[in-house]
Amino acid sequence: MANRSSLVAPVLQKNGGKYFVFVINAEGKTIAIDLGLVLPQGKYQVMMRDENGWNRTSIGCKDKLSCKKLKRFRVEMPKKKRQWYFTFVKCDPENSTGSF
Repeated sequence: MANRSSLVAPVLQKNGGKYFVFVINAEGKTIAIDLGLVLPQGKYQVMMRDENGWNRTSIGCKDKLSCKKLKRFRVEMPKKKRQWYFTFVKCDPENSTGSF
């Protein structure tokens, strides 16, 4: 588990049901991170940014999660990654896909 002073994870809310989470790891080793988001009712598409742009990703083998599941979840951040950029985009109820 990471030392609280060596992990930073601010959340930014944008218009259109988009929530950005920036995870910065100063541990220098692989760590398990427990995160929790309180989001409006609905399902959310999980995206992650790398040097090439935004890509769909998954948490617990799921790429769409309910707001209930996002209240508490765990991700493992590899040693080689010093920062992660996640976004959670509210899915359109009409077609159940996130628009990004």
